[in-house]
Amino acid sequence: MHRPTAANTVACCLIALFTALVSPAAQADELPLSYQLLAQDRPVGSRDVTIKYIPTDTGELRLIEAWTSFVLPIAKGALKYEQRLGARFDGDRSFVASMSTAGDVREVQARQAMDGTWSVSVASAAGAHNQQLPGDAVDLLSSELFDQQRALRTLQSVDALSLLSAETGTILSGPLTDLGPASMAVGPAEIEVQRFRFDPPDGTMTLAYSNDGWLVAYDYKVLGMLVGARLQKLPPARSFDTVLDAPLTTGTISEEAL
Repeated sequence: MHRPTAANTVACCLIALFTALVSPAAQADELPLSYQLLAQDRPVGSRDVTIKYIPTDTGELRLIEAWTSFVLPIAKGALKYEQRLGARFDGDRSFVASMSTAGDVREVQARQAMDGTWSVSVASAAGAHNQQLPGDAVDLLSSELFDQQRALRTLQSVDALSLLSAETGTILSGPLTDLGPASMAVGPAEIEVQRFRFDPPDGTMTLAYSNDGWLVAYDYKVLGMLVGARLQKLPPARSFDTVLDAPLTTGTISEEAL
């Protein structure tokens, strides 16, 4: 599969994104989440997510890596979208995302400082800009919708949501409605899910979570077309079997690194 040139930038910068120090031979547990992407009930792509749990001297560090690719049928042919995402869920919450939409490349970064404020940078062919946001301007990062420990808890505690988008670097704000429980098939299992509807001005997003906090389905509109994601199977229990052979040291990325 071809990956956009900008994704290579993110791959090289992921190590520099996360502020942590892991001792040699520390165990890192990994959980995979594989989503099938659908448009008009037809498969159009996939989103493959890996969540890594890394022990450090100050507690467990939760990281995410995700690769998304889909092709949407449109009037003039097809729209190809690819995204590479890396994020940190705890401590200094942050993400770096690189994406290509029909060949147009954009990179978005966000990081929360120790005082709670947010720094958001966006770079594209049209130029680069950054902005500072107060800590209470953001309830969730879009990358955190995959965070078992944060997403469901946050959605259950608010009736309006401010979501910082890794796709655009903008904040999507709107009412959040608890739609209640429902049953949903996830692989061979039939499970109970908690459903929510998010209504920012740009369009409605629906989300479904397992009772233990995994995002199992979501739907949103792209170019007026309803695109859905369905988790193919529930992640396995954590194994703690993976060993990191070398220390991981990280820092932050400046806008110039783009």
